[in-house]
Amino acid sequence: MNDPVTHRTTDAVPVSQTVVLAVAEATDEDAMELPPLYDAIDPDALNKLFDSELLGANRVEGSVEFAYAGCDVTVHADGRVSVAPAAESAAAATPLVSSD
Repeated sequence: MNDPVTHRTTDAVPVSQTVVLAVAEATDEDAMELPPLYDAIDPDALNKLFDSELLGANRVEGSVEFAYAGCDVTVHADGRVSVAPAAESAAAATPLVSSD
């Protein structure tokens, strides 16, 4: 696994797709070879949580953290998606929501 990776979401690409692309880069794997994202988190719920069209404006604080494909993933309210190698103790962690 490479160093931690950070991608930024855009209105043109759903946050769930950004997560998969960032994890693929961090793990040096093809995005199509990764396990389904829905095994880690509900992609539709994740997209809705960070969808500026539904909210009328972008979120300004908060984050969602979860484990996926051997990585710790954090989606930040400002549109950053951070991916790092999973910590041993967090391998079976459930998704967390925080308000920073």
